[in-house]
Amino acid sequence: MKKCQKCGNEYPVGTFSLDAGLCGHCKPGFFGAPLWMQPVQAATRDLWRTVLVIHVILFVLFGLILDGGQLSLPGSLYCQTVVLYLCVRFVVARFRGYPILTKTQAVAFLTLPGHGLVLFLTLFYWAQRLRWGT
Repeated sequence: MKKCQKCGNEYPVGTFSLDAGLCGHCKPGFFGAPLWMQPVQAATRDLWRTVLVIHVILFVLFGLILDGGQLSLPGSLYCQTVVLYLCVRFVVARFRGYPILTKTQAVAFLTLPGHGLVLFLTLFYWAQRLRWGT
């Protein structure tokens, strides 16, 4: 038996079945939103902390270890901006609570250090090319 994430009722879980974390009453219908779009409240604070720690490590890597070349300046600028935003977000969340994320948003948030950095580097060098023309 396992507790439902939405209503708290217990429901049986089969041995070899995929568990959605929801009981039969709370599962979306055939035309409802898929399970990965359902909001989950578990471990939201840990998710934000994990992303913050990853960006702090990237900031140290880009700022101190790399030699100041092609990736160091835009990489450390990106990481510094995200760390500043997340620190402010932690203060705001202390008063308003952490937002409830869907599973898709949680995955996107965890992959932010990868795709966010790539998008920022692309934007940075595109702006440099527009500014300097080379």
